[in-house]
Amino acid sequence: SPKEWTRLTRATDVNCDLLQARFIDHSYDRHIHCGYAIGVVTHGVESFWCDGSTYHAPAGSIVTVNPYAVHDGSSGIAEGFAYRRSLIATALPPCRMSALQFLGARSPLWLASMAAVNPLCSRRSWGLSRF
Repeated sequence: SPKEWTRLTRATDVNCDLLQARFIDHSYDRHIHCGYAIGVVTHGVESFWCDGSTYHAPAGSIVTVNPYAVHDGSSGIAEGFAYRRSLIATALPPCRMSALQFLGARSPLWLASMAAVNPLCSRRSWGLSRF
């Protein structure tokens, strides 16, 4: 769809990617990331499955997904959704992270995969008043 777009910015000095996107028909199949995904929905509703639960994140929601957590993503409404998402690399290489998970340990920082609605917090955290 011509109304869909993505913009990826890489900050290689801090090993972090910032994705800004708007989707209407596009959806992500189940996949993983090797880092923490932390973002905010800026328009519409993002729907996603993660850790056995389905979430519907309206505009203003802060969304977090842990490294190696299987998840997907799609629009929760016909008008689509837009978001800003940072992907922050983990300090541990995948082989070490996998070994820790095999032993039942979690990453040094473990976030609850979630969609939390707090428009004031997300506007302040992500500078959305300029959007």
